[in-house]
Amino acid sequence: MFRRGCVLSLIALAGLTGALAAPVAAANNGSGSRTRPAPTWQPPAPRAYIVFDQATGVVLASTNEHQTFLPASTVKLMTALTALEKLPLSATMPISGRAAGVPNMNIGAKPGQTWKLDDMLHALLMISGNDAAYAIAERVGGTVEGFAALMDATGRQLGLRDSTFSDPAGLDGREGLAGGSHMSAYDLAVVARNARALPDIASIVRLTHYEFTGPDGGHKLDNHNNSFLTKYAGADGMKTGFTKLAQNSLAASATRDGRTIVAVMLGSYGGEIGTASWAMALLDGGFRTVPGSPGTGEILPPVKAYAADARAGLLNSLAKPLGSSGLATGAPAAAPATGAPVTTGPARGVSVAGEHVSTSAPSRSGDRTSIARYLLVALGVLLLLGFAGRRRVVARQRLRSRSGALDVADP
Repeated sequence: MFRRGCVLSLIALAGLTGALAAPVAAANNGSGSRTRPAPTWQPPAPRAYIVFDQATGVVLASTNEHQTFLPASTVKLMTALTALEKLPLSATMPISGRAAGVPNMNIGAKPGQTWKLDDMLHALLMISGNDAAYAIAERVGGTVEGFAALMDATGRQLGLRDSTFSDPAGLDGREGLAGGSHMSAYDLAVVARNARALPDIASIVRLTHYEFTGPDGGHKLDNHNNSFLTKYAGADGMKTGFTKLAQNSLAASATRDGRTIVAVMLGSYGGEIGTASWAMALLDGGFRTVPGSPGTGEILPPVKAYAADARAGLLNSLAKPLGSSGLATGAPAAAPATGAPVTTGPARGVSVAGEHVSTSAPSRSGDRTSIARYLLVALGVLLLLGFAGRRRVVARQRLRSRSGALDVADP
């Protein structure tokens, strides 16, 4: 009897334990939260973007592309373009108190120092040096305000539609000149395409690290765009931007199998990581399109940016005047960096925004010999004409004398 009671008690206890364990197992093995994977964070989409093919200018995807936003430091691509059209890369620039005192990210330039444009461009495009932007603006435009007018003029030349420029560093609000520049994603795409086409800019924006010696000593620059450059296959540029008012902006480019795709974004609230993630996704979509695809049907204007150094190289490559042989430089003509056609004509020195670019002048000895010959021939012709005229006058006088003698002799 006792044994039977123990067995029944054990059976009841096992059943109760199973009943209590069943809900827990169902919670763990069913749709309970303990085994469900954590939701993946999705960064918010940028308010405006464009993806395009660098070679053709075909827009592959876009949204709000003609709405204007504060561009933050991505406007520095336009600053670099405008400067390189006016100054050779070897140009130097003095640092004013205004440039040295500009707020936020700086290279540390001091008033009275003189920096090279090449080093300033690296600081401008890699670490977003605001003092570099202001120093470049003052060197090219005389004042920051004068440079803003030059940026507007360059924008018209490149085919921008929606933008107005003021602050060359991308500062806005009370810190920025006139509240800051305003750009559309379409216009930023046009600027990025032109910047990517200039070797002086393309060679900088792909760097992850750069070292140089300035007037104050050595500098080591780590690109602010390294999170994209080091993580995305084929990444080769271009420029980040951020202010509290603008939030994040980015121009990102990558090249795979000889094809370059560029994505530009404005008004991104996803932070640096979220903005870079969107850039990668947009570029992935661009690379998935078939080359030659019509995309959205919109095509960016052709590249029109032309650097001062390229113009000087073109002048050096021009042939001598007709009638002489050889080239002005005595060396084979080099094709200009931007692929501009080479025409023939006399090579001469030019002055570009205060920087004299010397070019080899062709020999004038052949021209002087030809001129001397022409003068001798002309002098001989004049002498012959004078001699003929004199003979005619003498003949007339003799004829008159004979006529008078005949009249007197006749009764």
